[in-house]
Amino acid sequence: MKKIRWVDDVVEALRTLGGKAHYSRIYDAVRNIRITAGRSVPRTFDEVVRKEIETHSSDSEAYTGREDYLFAPKGLGAGIWALR
Repeated sequence: MKKIRWVDDVVEALRTLGGKAHYSRIYDAVRNIRITAGRSVPRTFDEVVRKEIETHSSDSEAYTGREDYLFAPKGLGAGIWALR
């Protein structure tokens, strides 16, 4: 069985939100996915989700160079992220 990663939950959340959403809506959707699945929701939840978004987007300075799943359709700083 494949291990579910945080980024998998972020991608799933964006899919359920129509492919594009503001951080606040992404946080809510990821939280719902993780709670429903019985996975952890740490105290630093928002920071973890933000890190996953930024490390998986070549638009971000924090991009790790692999798995470029997301982009910032309104530019960095707008807080809107979308699936590629």
